[in-house]
Amino acid sequence: MAARPNQRRWMWRRWARRLALLLPIAGALAGPSCDEYGQRIYTARPYRAGAPCLDPSVPIGAVKAGELPATCGPRCLWVDTTLYVSTVCPPLPARARETMPDATPGSTRDPSSGPGIAPAGQCALALALYEAQVFCPLAPLDAGMLDGGLGDARAADP
Repeated sequence: MAARPNQRRWMWRRWARRLALLLPIAGALAGPSCDEYGQRIYTARPYRAGAPCLDPSVPIGAVKAGELPATCGPRCLWVDTTLYVSTVCPPLPARARETMPDATPGSTRDPSSGPGIAPAGQCALALALYEAQVFCPLAPLDAGMLDGGLGDARAADP
């Protein structure tokens, strides 16, 4: 049984009204996601001299970027006096300085030169650990961290 012409017009108007209501909502939801450029957190794995593994990733700074993929090759970064290994692509955080695996402290190839810098070859060791996928396990959570840092204080409350 075919729909009558008036019935078809009514159906199209109904769909047009629904679409008119949904388009502003869809636009509002899509609006914030269109701004792809903004603050991003740059993460890296800290290396402790003599450690048998790389520590879990931590944030080392914020950068302004569209995307911040972790698909680049591993690189050594100095932030203050700590060495990190990261596969996050540039831009680098302002405080981070990239160093070469064969850089010796104090050389022009090591931008982190300064007091307290670890012995030469530390970057090469950190990169070797990364390539071998030797990562330290996460530290077990302290019971105080699980209850908001109150520890036994809750038990003492009446």
